[in-house]
Amino acid sequence: MPIVNYQNMMLHAKKHQYAIPSFEINCLNTLHGALSAAEQHQSPVIFIIPEVSSENHTTDLLSPSVEAAASAVNVPITIQSQIRFDQESAIQAINTGGNSLVINSPGQKFDTWINDLNKISQICHSCGVPIEVNLTNSPDLELNQLKQINTDSMHISSFFFNNHINELKNEISAPLSIDHDASLEKLQYKHLLENGIAKVNFKGILLDTLENQIRQNCNNNLQGCSGLMERTHTTIQDMAARCIEYCQSTGKAEDQLENCTPWAPIEHLIIFNVSGIDDQQAQAMMAEGKESLSTLPGVRSVVTATAVKEDAQFRFSWLIRFCHPAVIDSYRDHPVHVDFADRLFRPVAGDRISIDYQWNS
Repeated sequence: MPIVNYQNMMLHAKKHQYAIPSFEINCLNTLHGALSAAEQHQSPVIFIIPEVSSENHTTDLLSPSVEAAASAVNVPITIQSQIRFDQESAIQAINTGGNSLVINSPGQKFDTWINDLNKISQICHSCGVPIEVNLTNSPDLELNQLKQINTDSMHISSFFFNNHINELKNEISAPLSIDHDASLEKLQYKHLLENGIAKVNFKGILLDTLENQIRQNCNNNLQGCSGLMERTHTTIQDMAARCIEYCQSTGKAEDQLENCTPWAPIEHLIIFNVSGIDDQQAQAMMAEGKESLSTLPGVRSVVTATAVKEDAQFRFSWLIRFCHPAVIDSYRDHPVHVDFADRLFRPVAGDRISIDYQWNS
């Protein structure tokens, strides 16, 4: 499974002075084009899932598609989710497949948001999920303030980087990320990579490429869906390949796979019998548990089941998928889980077996 730990990926890139190309995925066309380029050039990549808005729920369907496609290729991939500056958004992104999160600083005075950020960071890290803090809205931060941010990487402006290059290189251990700047030459990119830039975000560039090709096809009087989409895959792939070239990440996939921890979910399995209640009451208990436990940080899914044969050794089961091994502990100690287990589950399910399984990579 080539989905790997984001922090491992970034630290490897920083150490070996190249960058991970990062692409915002808005549709399956951009996804397939970027994947083709990554496989062709054997480059690790980061896919960013845009923040879900109340008006557009496309990303609810896009996230599983990105995860499935990333799991089927032979290059290392990290899936980042952009989130709002709140804990609920972080939990939603983790539970829908983000194995790292991008959190935008709110652009207010540092002292007004640093505590809230650290609370969000604590939730993410309790699920084993690394975070990247986007500081482009906070250009006036000082070095001692950067040190207070509990983050695994920092996204900064190229202007801020150039003005604080020595301080950042000597004092900040977290890998750094910037947005692509079309005005920079390849030699200037080399300078950035040598001084701690481990990720370049090519935000929107693949969608722009797709739209430009469709516009060109329309101007050439190509008609119908197939006509308008002609050459879009090749054009997106070529653009992604140019981005990979800027990052000097060609051929880094194999070394990344050898040095990065696979992102493999945990299956928390419980099989049990009940005493003192009947099957209907047991079903009601499991339904209540499914509703509440599904909301906990790091819980990807909750499935309850009843044995087909009534005389099976164990009548009922839970199958709860955690995003990361760290969730085993954070889930066990979460107040919602403790309340449900002590109040409803353990009193009637004394005959039970609980085992945690990790997916084989």
